[in-house]
Amino acid sequence: MFFIISKLLDFLINPLALFFLILALTCIPRFRKYQKRLCWSLCIMLYLAANPFLIDELHKAWNIETSYTPLHASQYAAAIVLGGIGEMDLEQQKINFKEGGDRLFQALALLKQGTVKKIIFTGGSGSIEYPDHKEGLFVKRYLKQLQIADSLVIIESESRNTYENALFTKPLLKNIQLGDSLLLVTSAAHMRRSLAIFNKCGITTCIPYATNIRAKHRRWNPEHLLIPNAEALRDFKNLVHEWIGYVIYKFKGYL
Repeated sequence: MFFIISKLLDFLINPLALFFLILALTCIPRFRKYQKRLCWSLCIMLYLAANPFLIDELHKAWNIETSYTPLHASQYAAAIVLGGIGEMDLEQQKINFKEGGDRLFQALALLKQGTVKKIIFTGGSGSIEYPDHKEGLFVKRYLKQLQIADSLVIIESESRNTYENALFTKPLLKNIQLGDSLLLVTSAAHMRRSLAIFNKCGITTCIPYATNIRAKHRRWNPEHLLIPNAEALRDFKNLVHEWIGYVIYKFKGYL
């Protein structure tokens, strides 16, 4: 039930859906007297939510910094890679990577460099509509095509959210006796919630390794400071998703 409610709430908190709702209100006769006020509110909200500089600053404040140089100089038993990296193409039986695919690509680089000894990928289906589209199985097929040895990869394909990522990964760590040196690999905006959940589940020695980072450095050019764009609006939506998710998971006792 929590899984279904969380998916519904994710839709309701979508900033773009809220903007269209406000726009729709301006067309309803009983709200006509507020039309000017609603239009101005919509313009201001949309501008702020799609302003690249402002969204960068919000990400910088939320993200957990990763110090990459000392991490690359050490060796870890495994990189735990969280799912949510693409969509399943059943026709071609492959995964179409999205922005989150950087999680897997960075982990593969760490494996090739010898920074980690194994990759643990955790991710099933986060979809209500397609519960059988288990991401981990597609990732397993993809890694076989890259000729990555089975002994270097552990796949968990039943988890549906970040809490289950941690819950289902924990017994794998006990069974394979990897020890305490682990990297947690996920998107920068998702790291704060993920790290807290893994700690709550008893996996307390994970070191954060953030990927697809937004706003690593401040940009001061006029276009970035002043001109709104769709990419910033998308990133704001992702950030709101993380904020709401953090509050809900805190309420549920997951972190």
